[in-house]
Amino acid sequence: METREITAPSTPLPTAFAREARALLGPSGWLDGPAERAAYAYDATGERRLPAAVALPSSAEDAAAFVALCARHRVPVVPRGAGTNLSGGSLPVEGGVVLALSRLQELRVDPARREAVAGAGCTNLRVSEEAARHGLFYAPDPSSQRASTIGGNVAENAGGPHCFKYGVTADHVLALEVVLADGTRGWLHDEARLPGRAPGAPDPLPLLIGSEGTLAVVTAARVRLLPLPAHVRTLLAAFPDMERAVEAVAAVVAARIVPATIEFIDQATIRLVERYVRAGYPEDAGAVLVIEVDGPLAEVERDAPRVAEICRAKGAGEVRVARTAAERDALWLGRRAAYGATGLLSRHVWSQDVVVPRPRLPEMLRRIVEVSRRYGVPLPTVGHVGDGNLHPLIPFDPAEPATIERMRAIDAEVLRACAELGGTVTGEHGVGVDKLEPLRLVFGPDELDLQWAFRRALDPRGILNPGKALPAVPPAGSPERRDVRPPAQRPPLLERGRLELDAGNLTARVAAGVTVAALREAAAAAGLDWPAGRDADSSAEVLDVIRWAGRPGWPARPLVRHGVLAAAFAGAGERTWRFGAATVKNVAGYAVHKALVGAGEAAAGLAEATLRLEPAGSESEWLLERAAGGDALPSTRDEASPAAPGVRAILEARLREAWARWWEAAHRG
Repeated sequence: METREITAPSTPLPTAFAREARALLGPSGWLDGPAERAAYAYDATGERRLPAAVALPSSAEDAAAFVALCARHRVPVVPRGAGTNLSGGSLPVEGGVVLALSRLQELRVDPARREAVAGAGCTNLRVSEEAARHGLFYAPDPSSQRASTIGGNVAENAGGPHCFKYGVTADHVLALEVVLADGTRGWLHDEARLPGRAPGAPDPLPLLIGSEGTLAVVTAARVRLLPLPAHVRTLLAAFPDMERAVEAVAAVVAARIVPATIEFIDQATIRLVERYVRAGYPEDAGAVLVIEVDGPLAEVERDAPRVAEICRAKGAGEVRVARTAAERDALWLGRRAAYGATGLLSRHVWSQDVVVPRPRLPEMLRRIVEVSRRYGVPLPTVGHVGDGNLHPLIPFDPAEPATIERMRAIDAEVLRACAELGGTVTGEHGVGVDKLEPLRLVFGPDELDLQWAFRRALDPRGILNPGKALPAVPPAGSPERRDVRPPAQRPPLLERGRLELDAGNLTARVAAGVTVAALREAAAAAGLDWPAGRDADSSAEVLDVIRWAGRPGWPARPLVRHGVLAAAFAGAGERTWRFGAATVKNVAGYAVHKALVGAGEAAAGLAEATLRLEPAGSESEWLLERAAGGDALPSTRDEASPAAPGVRAILEARLREAWARWWEAAHRG
């Protein structure tokens, strides 16, 4: 991302709008002075754009009234949390107003239900600290958690080190308080059980999570809390080279061990870290892994020594095991300091965010090394390798245009390599303005058309965070459309009845005709299981379980949705459309593949799915609990507000119509 000077917007706000906004929010809630606007002109990318004004509502009601005002005057509105995102998602837009949600600080923890309701402006760390007072924790833990807010975490579907075992933000959201593009406000619950077999619609909840404020504004979230692990064991394993480090990751997965975290640090980063904080990492190591195992004492005492043994067998010259909390913090010090340490390398460092299926990690790292050598630029790399998530760090100097162009060229090569290896171009940083063009590496025009159809259905005036999350798409039939380059690598659909198991990635691709019994039998042979299949009729087709999840007689929708990583739809003339990837983390575009779980007839064209598997016997208790809940949540603040009846019904109706129109148009081709 290029760092630019702040420039004033050329489009002034309508006088009547500004007058009404000040009257609504008061002098402290409406900021339009140059210095005040400059304070909200940036995010963590280094890009700077001056907003026309800043709105600071003190309640969800005020936020809704302000969005309604923006809708009436067609003024763009950009939701913002703490501005820690690394993709430009919260950057101001021309003639637009920043809607800063930092004053929405409500936090209520319900220890009995193991849930919390947090305002959009409440920080991730504050939720975790309050939960810890009750012996609980909030699993999503982005590196920016000290500053990043719950609203921002939802907007970006934030991840972090613990996603390998516990999942991303979307896996822990039970309900959202949302403001629609016309100012309608209400709560949208994650419904585990759906009534009857009425014609379905795409589920709005997974679409909104990770949508970067382009579909609705999130003002609060009800999230699942988990019991703090009874025991934690942290290890540091040092390897002579990167290849053996990631081979150890594959071997740990093959042993059906699920650590809480597996973090990777390459040699270039190790040396920077040692200059920066003296973490005590071996500087001659080609790479180190920080691995954490948690759970009951018997499980930790069983798995931690096995992990250490696997690392040694894969060539680790040194394995340290923390025996105290202080030793654990010492092992984590270098990983936590990695990004800051890169400041020793360059004035500015661009943090990339790519994810590949776990078995492709060695090849992805080789591609990064090749790019580094070809350009003569060091690319220190860290990552959450349990998820296949890597962060190559690209140095550049914004004062030297040549280094900016070089950074962009390196960035493009790394992203294309990721897409060619079956990965996704962003796992946790989001699309924002940075990944608009790279998104074409994983989506074709038809697939982008559908996402735009959903967006226009929920925001017909285009006022919510315009210019973010989705690239422009040439109209169907236009010459420009024919010139669009196809996505990097698209495997053909599996033949009916085919099943492909990738035990090293803990995934399975299933085609139409594959039954639950067949999938579970194949998974069991590899020591794996498909959790959603435990509650399903063994003779049912797997794709039908996905279509009808949540309906009477079918597994709960959250349980099924958690395990759907990708889906493909088939049309006439061998036309296919793919959404998602064979990766746990993926915030490239809207989560269409998850939105169509439980969508019934709306998912009739489903032809293939990629599913997340788990080691047999390693029940994710938190996930199974979610599947059982969702029907009788206690009253939430203003849940039945007269201003916002039936938010889910409104959203589903609009999405159902958008899907139907796209499906018809896509088939016409």
